Formats: sequence, C-alpha cells, structure tokens
Amino acid sequence: MNIKRWTGLGLSLYLFLGTGGFIFLLLPQRVTIQKLKEERKNAESIYSQIKSSPRIIEEFQKEISATSKIIKQAEWLSRSSNPTGILFLNLNQSALKKQVKILFLEEISKKKYEEGKKSLSWKLDVEGNYYQLLSFIDRIERSPNYLKIEEITISPGEEDNLCRMVLTLSGFGKIG
Repeated sequence: MNIKRWTGLGLSLYLFLGTGGFIFLLLPQRVTIQKLKEERKNAESIYSQIKSSPRIIEEFQKEISATSKIIKQAEWLSRSSNPTGILFLNLNQSALKKQVKILFLEEISKKKYEEGKKSLSWKLDVEGNYYQLLSFIDRIERSPNYLKIEEITISPGEEDNLCRMVLTLSGFGKIG
C-alpha cells in the first residue's frame, strides 16, 4: 500500500509540478516569444524601409534634375544679355531648314522686361509657301526651348505662291 500511495503522491506531485511549470514557465515564455516575434517583424519592416530609402533619394534627385532641365529650357532666353539675338539664331536655324525667309524680328516688350516682367515678346515677319510656313510653326512648337506663339496673321506674299506670316511670340527671361 505504501507503493500505491507513493506512486499516487508521485503522480500528483508530477502533475502539480507539470501544471505549475506550464503556468509559471511556459505561458510567460509564450508571451515573451510573441513579443519578440512582433519586435522582429517591426525591425524587418524598418530595415526594409532603410534599405529602399536610397531609391527614394535617387528618385528625388532624378525629379530635381528633370525639373532643372525644364527650367533651363524655359529660361533659354536669359543665357545672354541679348535675348533677341539668341531668339533670332534659333528661329533662323528653323527658317533655313524649312526654307522660310525671315523678313524682320522686332522686340516689343523690352521696357516691360527691364521693369521686372518675366516674359519677353517679339513680332516676327516671315515669308514662304503655305506648307513651309506650317512646317516652320510646327518646328517652333516642338522645340525643347519654351517659346509661345501668341498670335498669327497670314496674308498674301509679294510673289503668287508665297504667303507672308506675322507671328507674335513670347518667352521667359527668368523664372522665379
């Protein structure tokens, strides 16, 4: 009987210690393990963000570079103290390629520009056949340098197959 009693007590003690061990050791470990898993997940997330952050910086640098390029294209007339000269060189190149004759180029907003206005305006008088003039206008509009055609007037030219076109153009001197 002693053996049965000791066996029953041993089993009871074993169950008691096992239950106590589970309650006092394994359950707190489970909570600790869950917290550590959450911390690991947060650390991995932060690491992932840090790892991808150079791409964000590179993207910002690309955008800044593209914006700077656009501003330079818009401010192309301010590269010199003579924006009309730069404009004439640009337009003359297009005119020669499209076989259009420039009759005159007149600046009409010099005073406004000197008073702090940011845009410049010109009157441009050209001559060519209808298709050459259309091609010339298209070349101006497709130019990477900003130049806006404000007004167009077309009239017959001095020769039968030629047209005369007067354009009012505007462009930026300095932005900002």
